[in-house]
Amino acid sequence: MTLRSQLKNVKMEEEESMQSYFSRVSQIKEQLEAIKDKVEDAEVVMTTMNGFPRHWDSFIQGICSRKKLTRFSKLWEECVQEEARMVNRDEKLQDKEDQALAARMKRGRKKRETHSPKAPRKPQRNQKAHWGPHRGNHRSHEEHQDHSSFRCFNSNKMGHISRNCTLREEQFKKERK
Repeated sequence: MTLRSQLKNVKMEEEESMQSYFSRVSQIKEQLEAIKDKVEDAEVVMTTMNGFPRHWDSFIQGICSRKKLTRFSKLWEECVQEEARMVNRDEKLQDKEDQALAARMKRGRKKRETHSPKAPRKPQRNQKAHWGPHRGNHRSHEEHQDHSSFRCFNSNKMGHISRNCTLREEQFKKERK
């Protein structure tokens, strides 16, 4: 591959630093100049920015929107500073995320320590379950609630629900005989 095509195709590697990337571009530029192949500064600047990763697009737009195109050495300086700023920002964000996670975990622990279960617990292995009068269904916590304001769908009477209806129990017993 010729030096000119190397310069045109140079791309920044995924984990590469700006310093390392600019050093590679600078080496290619110096090699071209050593063989008396004139390279315009604007060409090197544009080629270098074309090799930046996608997350640098807004930075590149800022550089390109200037009235006068930045020189290669100035671009190098600005990119190294921007990279340092990004790293610093990411570290601060990570610290805040770590703090937020720690605070959330701490709150979660406090909630678990002060939490008292409202629903009845399931019976342990050695304990007998309380069985309802119908088909062996396990009694739910609904049966322990106050049903004085409920109307039964079966008998249309107030004070109980259909599951606990005495009329229904009697009908069920008659059916089984």
